[in-house]
Amino acid sequence: MAAKHVTVGVVGITGSGKSRTLNSLFQVGDIARHRGDGSYVTLTTNLYCARREGQVTPLVAEVFFCTEADRYKMISRWVRDYHRAAAPDPAQNMMATAAQLMELEEARSALAIEQIDLANRQRELCEAQQDLTAGQRDVTKREKIVAEKERDLAEAKKEWHEMEAKRMQSQLRDQSDALKRLAEAVGQNTSAVNTLSEFLGSTSSSPREREKRAHLPRHSESEPSIQLKVFALQKSCFAFETTMGTGGQWSIRNASSGRA
Repeated sequence: MAAKHVTVGVVGITGSGKSRTLNSLFQVGDIARHRGDGSYVTLTTNLYCARREGQVTPLVAEVFFCTEADRYKMISRWVRDYHRAAAPDPAQNMMATAAQLMELEEARSALAIEQIDLANRQRELCEAQQDLTAGQRDVTKREKIVAEKERDLAEAKKEWHEMEAKRMQSQLRDQSDALKRLAEAVGQNTSAVNTLSEFLGSTSSSPREREKRAHLPRHSESEPSIQLKVFALQKSCFAFETTMGTGGQWSIRNASSGRA
């Protein structure tokens, strides 16, 4: 048996934990580093090298690891290479293989957990995107409903204004027609009063009428009283026509009694 030197190394990105892992695995004090991207440790072991005398070369495990699963694979390879070089005994190999299998199973479990977490996060992201899409769809529908209601309100206001304008025009037309008919009636009444006044005047001035009035009793009406009544009737008609011309209220009063 002769003591041999075995070098176990790992290559990876700077700061990925190579030296710390080597130290915890092989429990050595100082670990050599090469340019920050490679670490290795030289161990003194009792190698049985009867057939490999002078042919022992450093065992280098070049493993790039970024995830926890890669880290477990790297450690398993170190353990395998270390036990193959230092203890070629079959029993120790079996123990190393069992340890390697356990570590590999742990690595698989860790990887499965990471995959489950990733799937959960992807599902949550998908649900959030669906909720966002549904919310945007609801906002679009509400905006459409508001626009339709505003359009209906504008149409209703337009129809109301048109109906109000038509109603006002119809009312003004009816009032104008009524005023025209009233003016025609007033004109006819005025003409009739004038005709009656002329007739009464001509009758009272005839000799036959004067002779009849000479035989009437004293309490009978005289010609001036008749003319006064005719004048009062003309005045009432004139007041009626003037009031209707201004669009106000009107009334015809009896000239003799003063009642409406």
